[in-house]
Amino acid sequence: EVFHLCDLPYRLHSDDEIFKSVCGTPATTTTSSVPRLDFAEQCPSKITDLVMQCCSVASASRPVFPDLVITISQFLTNGDCV
Repeated sequence: EVFHLCDLPYRLHSDDEIFKSVCGTPATTTTSSVPRLDFAEQCPSKITDLVMQCCSVASASRPVFPDLVITISQFLTNGDCV
């Protein structure tokens, strides 16, 4: 939400639509899947890249929680995303 300028991402979609889209199944046959997240211009590219990794269709390509903690800690320590 912070990087969406305090607007809820996917606010125009139901939880069911989002869940089915994330799982690779469109919510209905008449609509396309939920679009990828758009980020505010001010969002650091490192955050955008990390979020896109987390949204990877292949679960093996997604970072695990301990890796996220390390990566985000490095961002904060290095001042990369502040």
